[in-house]
Amino acid sequence: MIYKLVNIKTIIQSIVTDLGISNEEIPWQDFVQWIARGLEHIGTYSQLHLKEEEIEIEDYKGKLPCDLYKIKRILNGWYFDKYNDSLVGDKDDTTERKDQVNSTKFSNYDYRVNLDTITCSYRSGTLTIQYLAFPVDEQGLPLVPDNVSFTEALFWKVAYQLAIRGYAFKNPQMRDINFCKQKWNHYCLQARAEANMPDPELASRMANNFIKLIPSRNEWNNMFSTLGDKENLNLNGKF
Repeated sequence: MIYKLVNIKTIIQSIVTDLGISNEEIPWQDFVQWIARGLEHIGTYSQLHLKEEEIEIEDYKGKLPCDLYKIKRILNGWYFDKYNDSLVGDKDDTTERKDQVNSTKFSNYDYRVNLDTITCSYRSGTLTIQYLAFPVDEQGLPLVPDNVSFTEALFWKVAYQLAIRGYAFKNPQMRDINFCKQKWNHYCLQARAEANMPDPELASRMANNFIKLIPSRNEWNNMFSTLGDKENLNLNGKF
């Protein structure tokens, strides 16, 4: 499990210290890019930030957030409807006759994502999405899970990239690209496993998912809020 995040500058300083690189040799922008790519490659759910955003829909299309990594769920969508006639969703009409706006929820399947654009079944309105994003600080730099496995994995990610550039490490073994790549692959898997390992509370909720006599098939409708609840039966065998 991941509980805390640290600034990327802390990770870079740790890497620089371990590699024995002087301040003049530090390609800061490259380090940030390599670490960001390393975090994306590890890609566990617990290292991501759950966000919600309302998107304006015009001409059936809306712009997705720039920090979106994966869409988790479409929460709701509302379109402007005038008298339910052929002018449904017309931009000019909805601007002039806001008193005639009707709020209508649509199903989670009435949308399509194409690159950085989401397309809906109505011309004008709003759409609220729930999505996963990589957490960043106030400067837009990625935050890193405060976990030793992540620190070690990102160290070898940077070392691997430096080895590709032909950096003259003091340790000759680290000049071997394959050696650094193997280390990165090993610790990448370790960091992913460490992040996915449940704590006792989560393990208990996960166990409750599999010991129910009658599992619910509609958990999606309530955002899985009761998925880990214990099943209680009375003496008559009823809930």
